[in-house]
Amino acid sequence: LRKKILVLVVLGVFLFVGIGYSIVGSNFEILGTLEVSKYDRTLYAALKREVGKGYALKYTGSHQDSMDASKSTEDIYHFYGSTAAKGTDILNKNNVLFADKCWQMIRTTDTGGVKLLYNGEPETSIVNGETIYNCGDSRQNNHMGGVLSEISLNGTYKYAKNYTVAKNGTNTIFTLVDDPNDLDDCKTITVNESNAQSVIEDIAENYPYTCKNTSGTCQTSNTVKDVFYKVDSYISDTNAKTYYSTSGDSVGYEAFTAYNTGSIAPMIKIGYMYGDVYGAEKFFAQNKEDFSPTNEKIIVTFQATTSYYYASSYDYNETTADKYTLINPVRVTSSMNCQNLVGKYMMNGTTSDTDIYYVLKYENWTGYDLLYAVKLSDGSTEISIKIGDGIIDNGDNTFTLSNPTTLNLVNWTNSYNNYLGKYTCGDFSTTCAFPRYIVETYSTSYHYIDTSKTMTLSETRNGLELINSITVSAVDYIRGANTTYKNYVYTCGNNDTMCTKENLRYIKNRPANAYVYATNHYYGESVIYENGKYKLQNVVGMEAVSDIDILSTHHYTCIDFGETECTSVAYIYYFSNSDTYASYAMAILFDDPNLTDINAALDNMLTKNTTSSNAKQKIDWWYEQNLKNTIYEAKLDDTIYCNDRSFVNAGDYSFERSGWNINGGKLDTQRLNFNGFNTSNDLSCKNSTDRFSVSNNNAKLIYKIGLLTASEANLLNQANARLGKSNNVLLATPSYFEYGNNVYMNVINSTGAIAKNGSNGDTSRYYVRPAISLIAGTEYTKGDGSMTNPYIVNMNN
Repeated sequence: LRKKILVLVVLGVFLFVGIGYSIVGSNFEILGTLEVSKYDRTLYAALKREVGKGYALKYTGSHQDSMDASKSTEDIYHFYGSTAAKGTDILNKNNVLFADKCWQMIRTTDTGGVKLLYNGEPETSIVNGETIYNCGDSRQNNHMGGVLSEISLNGTYKYAKNYTVAKNGTNTIFTLVDDPNDLDDCKTITVNESNAQSVIEDIAENYPYTCKNTSGTCQTSNTVKDVFYKVDSYISDTNAKTYYSTSGDSVGYEAFTAYNTGSIAPMIKIGYMYGDVYGAEKFFAQNKEDFSPTNEKIIVTFQATTSYYYASSYDYNETTADKYTLINPVRVTSSMNCQNLVGKYMMNGTTSDTDIYYVLKYENWTGYDLLYAVKLSDGSTEISIKIGDGIIDNGDNTFTLSNPTTLNLVNWTNSYNNYLGKYTCGDFSTTCAFPRYIVETYSTSYHYIDTSKTMTLSETRNGLELINSITVSAVDYIRGANTTYKNYVYTCGNNDTMCTKENLRYIKNRPANAYVYATNHYYGESVIYENGKYKLQNVVGMEAVSDIDILSTHHYTCIDFGETECTSVAYIYYFSNSDTYASYAMAILFDDPNLTDINAALDNMLTKNTTSSNAKQKIDWWYEQNLKNTIYEAKLDDTIYCNDRSFVNAGDYSFERSGWNINGGKLDTQRLNFNGFNTSNDLSCKNSTDRFSVSNNNAKLIYKIGLLTASEANLLNQANARLGKSNNVLLATPSYFEYGNNVYMNVINSTGAIAKNGSNGDTSRYYVRPAISLIAGTEYTKGDGSMTNPYIVNMNN
């Protein structure tokens, strides 16, 4: 009976195998009831099985992966690390080999497929005649990214057949192999215009690796990436097509979008693809103008060196005409205690000069012997100056200090704050033609304005003309700015009574030695376009700059001073409000007769999708080099790659659109916030123009490839699971656009967390790791998802 039962069991197994199913090592598990759908060989099922093991979850939120909603019907499962340890474990469970490249499986799609994130070139080895693939962290020889770049090889550089890789902290050091037993292994080669094609072709075939230097060693860092190259082929002139070093799991190192940083008017570019590009203009809507105070150095400091001479006394105009001369001078020695120089007279490099220094104080400052001294010039013998509380007009073009006191300059550094707002002739005199009014004091100097400077002011104006104007000294104006002259708010900035459009000023505030004024601009609540010009509507004058709330509803202006009609109109979306310093506005400029509304301008920028971003160009280029016209294209699913540019809480523009809200946003808020500002797990994509897909004519991709979104990265939960060994990975989700023309993108940063980073040029570049979706039913032939044994996609089904 036992034999019969055994035979039946064995026969049952063979029958099970025979009707189309197989037992595959650890992938075959009997957990109570046998459910064939759990044990099929699709990647979808492989990820779904991780739910029962505690490494994945079923997604329950809104979603749509296909432009045809009827195809988005399947459940979505995603890897999920509930702890840091599980996050690390996931990195050894989600590895896939497809198109001879490593990928990380992130989630399934609602079309029944899986979403993969590029993870670089595999290491390969041959074991018992079989190719073994490794997608782990030990892929030391795979740093060439996969992106081709055109560079010039003009010059003399070292080239080699091979190279070695070493780590120096976070840096990667590349060294060309120079084997003494192989004299042809490493060569120094010159490329020039006369030999470029033949020499580059030889390099590509025999000595493809170079640092583009003669040392044969170079290294990448967090800021320097493309320094090591593999020459692929000749292009033209002295240019070659090369692979360059970035990170082994990326296809490039790029800013998401970028503008020409050398441009006066940077271009605003927002999106994986974007539409019309508008110039961003910075102009001063209010400015600070001081009265050009003069700096007077009271105390000089210098280091006591052996080039100096010192003495206890001096004579003037006796030993040498019109010069000070040290009596019994002694040269400073390197071993001298410089504290003994206090109270001495000194000169540098000579013993007779037109200037002489009297040492007030010695200080050893971080190991240096520092002397504080008063400089005497033009025969002066005083180390004191006279300070007065006010001045008295003598009626003969001179003034006398009132209540003068003697200030020994030895005491200046300890009491300089006491002399703010005082008068001095600058020396020991009490009467002078142009007394100095002290407006700022420092430990070794003061700033002053003299009484010769004047300005013309008025309380009212008629257009550009000042009415009932007065002319006062700058000193009197400063002293009475917030009292006597408080209502005198108009000036041309000089003594004119008829201003130009450029120099008319409306005084907002009066700090100690200056005034802050609104520039002569007019602001409109809206604009119309007539007879070849924009015309501001419901205009307010330049005084409106004193109230930012008015500007928040009067965004439009002609940047030209004093104009209400212009051929190019500016829309202000940011204003730095300051009552003490210069304030500026940021605006976009448009000159399209059909464009008079900021909402239309935003639509043009964010929805037209006519120009590819830097990131998209890099990914498309990589696709063309690695997937285009291959058998692998048949496995790619046309899913949506969301570049969510919807506003936070769309419909409520009171804050999220800040200064971009025509009806009254917060003009001093720096950001235009997109939905990605608060990263969520929402896999839906609100705007049709943000759903990038081959089948979406409003956001049309050339190829079935894109970037991972912040929401997809967020599904993984633990930073460990998001990244693996790389850092600063660019995601497809914009966070916000800030006033300084930076597009802040969500990225996976060096700690594995999702962060918001600016992206507008070489200073803000990030790793580019493309994402793809494989079609429903994609199977694997072998593997368990580990780094050393990745799932290998079956290309035969």
